[in-house]
This record gives sequence, C-alpha cells and structure tokens, in this order.
Amino acid sequence: MKYIVALFILMLSPMAHAQTVLNMANSAAPSAHDWPYLIAEHRGSFSKADIKVNVMPLAKNQEVASMVGRGEAQFAYQMIIVDAMIVHQKGFHIDIERINNGAFLALFGKTDNLKEIKTVAISTKLEPSFLFAQAILRNKGEDPNRFSYISAVNGNQRLQYVLLGRADAGIMPIPRNFIAYEKGFAHIGYVHDVLPDFPFQGLAINTKFKQSNPELAKKLVNIWDDSIYWLKANKTEASEILAKFMQISQTDAEKTYDLIIQQNYFSTTFNRVQSRMNSLNSYVEELMKNENM
Repeated sequence: MKYIVALFILMLSPMAHAQTVLNMANSAAPSAHDWPYLIAEHRGSFSKADIKVNVMPLAKNQEVASMVGRGEAQFAYQMIIVDAMIVHQKGFHIDIERINNGAFLALFGKTDNLKEIKTVAISTKLEPSFLFAQAILRNKGEDPNRFSYISAVNGNQRLQYVLLGRADAGIMPIPRNFIAYEKGFAHIGYVHDVLPDFPFQGLAINTKFKQSNPELAKKLVNIWDDSIYWLKANKTEASEILAKFMQISQTDAEKTYDLIIQQNYFSTTFNRVQSRMNSLNSYVEELMKNENM
C-alpha cells in the first residue's frame, strides 16, 4: 500500500523541467563586461528560464566571435562588434541584440607627461584597442604615429607590461586601471570621452540558433535586460559580485559601478543606430586588408 501512496504523491508532484544547455563564448580575462552574466547567475535567472550555461573561456577576443559565428557557442554576453562584423564578412552570421554605449576602457601610463611616453601596450593593431589608444593620444594633442605599439593579449598582460617597464602606457579595461593608479601610475584618458558613440561591445546570438530557437533567444535577451535593470538598482550588492569575481577591492568595484552608471554603458534597447555602425565600415575594411597581408 505504501508504494501505491508514494507513486500517487510522485504523480501529483510538479515535474522538473529539463534544462537546455547553451554554450556561451567569453573572454578568459575577467572584466566589468562580465557583469550581466555574473548578475544573471547570482540571481538564478538562467535556471529560472530552464537554461544551463556552459561558459567557454577563450584567450583571444576574436575567438569569441568565431565560436559564435560557427555555432559552437550559441551566444556571447560580451561580443566585440568589430569582431562580429569581420566574422560576418567571412561568411558566418551573428545577430547583434544589444550594443553598449561607448567603450569601457582607459589609457594609463608611467606618467601623464606624454613627452615621456614612447611605447604603448595594446591588444593588436587588428583590434579596436589600437584605435582607442590613438584617439586618446590625438585628443591630447599628440601625433599617435610617433609612438611604438606593442601587443599584449589581454588587459592583465598590458597591466604587467607597464608595471614591469616593458611599455610606458597601456590601454586597459576598467577596473584594472585602478590597480595601476594605486601603484602610482597616471591616468591619461577614457575612451568614452573621445569616442562616446563607438559601438564596441554587446550581446550577440548565432543567427541560425536564433532562427531555430526564437523563444530561447528571446530569453537570453530578457535575462540580459533584467540583469542591467537590477545592476542599476543595487550598487552595493552588484559591486560585491564584481569584487569577488575580479578579486579587487570593494572600493574599486564601486568606482567601476559609478563610471558604468555615469556612462550609461550597458544597453537595454536595440540601439544599432546606422550612423554608429557606418563609422565602423572603413575601419573593418582596413582590418580585413591588414589581416590578409
């Protein structure tokens, strides 16, 4: 009899939903760009949507676009728009669902006297960090072509290059720049101040996946939007999440938060303004030429 009762109770219990496993391509270098994903995980947003995210950490930013373009990853919460456009020109298709406002990076150096700066650490000349460094230097009245540029694969490595004296300055994702300032290095400029409309990064989904799974794709966008709304309303808790993830101080995390809010960096609307995208076309064409050389 007890087995019949147990079976009856089981039949009345709500059935557990099977979770859909989705691959998310992501830069292996921790940064504030991870905030939407971190908040979604913290709040259980993916689980509530019956999604299990398998994070695929990648050493190079270009690999994020390539993985999503080929469909090996279904989406990315920090896709560099230039990389997505290059992948698109190579025959792969990515849908950009959200574009953040500007670029959340800074140029710092051993001094803010640019006459003493000779070498600048960037990612590569095939990535926007090169354009960003040049724009800040030009805005300071310098000829950006007089500087030597050395490649460092991510923000952590660029920070180390400057700390060790291999470079005099470096372009750095925020909040890594605050670590440099605490060690006595100087702030030179923010990218947002010179290129406020540059469509740098955002949420991207593989086109074929979106076409085959429109409801899942919509969930990914909704989770992003909900995370940004929550971020704007929860400074202390959001800063704690970032501080733990990046192993930085709560103070630096809160400085990062304040800049994010001031810049209105994360977008919750489809703001793919054609004029913003047009500004990238000649740049992407030049990148493709250089890559093929």
